[in-house]
Amino acid sequence: AANPLAFDDVDAQRQVLVGAEITTSGIELSPTLRSAFPRGLSVGRVVAVNSVASAVLQSADVQPTLDLDSVRTLLVILNYRGGLPDPVVTP
Repeated sequence: AANPLAFDDVDAQRQVLVGAEITTSGIELSPTLRSAFPRGLSVGRVVAVNSVASAVLQSADVQPTLDLDSVRTLLVILNYRGGLPDPVVTP
């Protein structure tokens, strides 16, 4: 099995559970600015959570779903609070 991935800088107030699946977000910020990956692709599963009670951030170890030696690009977006732009309607 591949070595776990480090999922760092997660808000300590967010609940991260061992066994949780991590997936791609597939967000689209504009017609020309969007994720290279569709929503819902499995990145891996959380195998350990690393947190300290007094810390602001926590991290997790994620066992990858796929062989990372064959992956060339991966985009992880944390704390995205915006929405998708309104669709452009043409008559």
